[in-house]
Amino acid sequence: MGAESKIATSAQQSNVEELPENPEELRVYQSLVDQKAKEKSSEILPNAGNFHAAIVMSKLFDETTQQVNMVVGSLDGKISDKDNYMSSLENCIERDIPFKVIFLDPPILIQRLTICFE
Repeated sequence: MGAESKIATSAQQSNVEELPENPEELRVYQSLVDQKAKEKSSEILPNAGNFHAAIVMSKLFDETTQQVNMVVGSLDGKISDKDNYMSSLENCIERDIPFKVIFLDPPILIQRLTICFE
């Protein structure tokens, strides 16, 4: 999927704490994302919230080989603090993949994410 990937997601963030979705539904969604990545699909994927967005971002980090270009809200942790997101991000950084990040809102770098970028 790499830097040329066109998979997009329509993440919606709110101030309401999100409850984990049905684990089986998340496994099905992960399979969908894996299949679309394998196909190098340019489809816009359905997105039902923060857990879905974390799955998509995790896959993008895992598959990127050249550079990560991100447009993000504030990195407030609603998506960026999910375990799969963090482990894939850390792995991407360890592979020396360069990042370019545009913040739409002032960044709220939670401690966990700050440690990852130090």
